[in-house]
Amino acid sequence: MTDSRVNQDNNHRKDTKMRYLLALTMLLFSTLLLADSDQDLENYFTNIESEIVYGPGTVLIEDAATFQLAYGQAFLNKKHIEDISRLLGTEPEKNVAGWIIPGTPDETSTESGWDVIKVEYADSGHISDDVDWDYDRIMKYLTDDQSERGNEVLGWVEKPNYSQASHNLSWSFNINTFEDENYDVYQNIVLGRSDIMGFSIIAPSINRSNNLVMIHTLLDSASFNPHHQYDDYQAGIDKDSTLGLAALVGGVAAKKLGLFAVILALLAKFGKFIALAIGGLAVLLKLKKKNT
Repeated sequence: MTDSRVNQDNNHRKDTKMRYLLALTMLLFSTLLLADSDQDLENYFTNIESEIVYGPGTVLIEDAATFQLAYGQAFLNKKHIEDISRLLGTEPEKNVAGWIIPGTPDETSTESGWDVIKVEYADSGHISDDVDWDYDRIMKYLTDDQSERGNEVLGWVEKPNYSQASHNLSWSFNINTFEDENYDVYQNIVLGRSDIMGFSIIAPSINRSNNLVMIHTLLDSASFNPHHQYDDYQAGIDKDSTLGLAALVGGVAAKKLGLFAVILALLAKFGKFIALAIGGLAVLLKLKKKNT
């Protein structure tokens, strides 16, 4: 086979894979899309590629909080996600602050046991960190909530844990989806003076050990800036929240603030396709780079 024929075949495979990934990515947002949405999305990715933040590096959220991206991680900011939503005819999420996806600025291949980390930021008011965990009650809520979505909760991966020093809250649980796929759901919140920053991930359970290390590393790197930190709170001046830590984990606060809802709903709706669809964003960007 001639070199030109080999190149044509390689380009055809890349083009086919790119279009497949585009289709899966669009599935995340809507099943009813305009005919030219794939081209609009492809053009948009090309235009924003230089704006994507690659790790290692620092990401600033709302001029109030930061976290560290590791090598092999890339960040799409709030505007990117809002623009993509509008391109696909859906409403942007209320509290979206961005997505972390696997990716590097060159052609280096990255392997990860996850496909997207959803970053959220919400004006919650100051949340009291006094808590008396009732794990059974929280698990019952999670079980009932996931059952409504067609998923079965199998148990805790890590029970809710709060650090008084860092004001970081984390918990995770294992589910079996309606398509009989086994996933872990990781949810993490950093408390600020009157705001909270959250990270949520859904990933195959087979990658649990590596994912736990990755998410705790990310959470440990997250903090609020001076004047926005939890201990900067001033009673009588700052807005107080009626919510507590147990409410954050138990879902009351999540529903009230709109946190975590979309990524869980997407998993329930699209099952095993969600990982391919979101992960396709990172692969798409790398394919675009190779073709330019």
